Amino acid sequence: MDPLGEVALFQTAVLQQDLLERDVDEARKRKRRPRRYQTRPWLAEERRRLCRHYARLMEELRVEDPQSFFNYLGMEPAMFDELVPQVGPRIEKHDAKMRKVLPLGLKLAITVRFLASGDKYHSLVYNFCVTRNTISVIIPEVCQAIVEEYKDEVIT
Repeated sequence: MDPLGEVALFQTAVLQQDLLERDVDEARKRKRRPRRYQTRPWLAEERRRLCRHYARLMEELRVEDPQSFFNYLGMEPAMFDELVPQVGPRIEKHDAKMRKVLPLGLKLAITVRFLASGDKYHSLVYNFCVTRNTISVIIPEVCQAIVEEYKDEVIT
């Protein structure tokens, strides 16, 4: 390459680096819009207990109509009740200062409903009143716990 070509290439690289640094600086200077909520009010724990699938529907189906419970989750109430204490210790967490943990049964119900129905996370948000980000953490965690708990029984 001739000397003028090398100088032009070097100048282009310097200009690109300068533009990149300016973009990074501008991105840092931009202010983020403040959040309106830490958690949307309709996703609050109090409301979750009052109205949604786990608090009401699951209990009603368990007591009044086990066949519909099976249709909803793809397992019988007795099997669900057996699964909670088996998998529970692997997914159990403790309350934090700002938030209470979700009940183990709720985590399991979300995961089993996802596996049984193929619902999207957004649909599960409205069904169980749990944020999408939380659901995206819960489902892989519970699936891993189920695999770890039952791998010896299934593999042998």
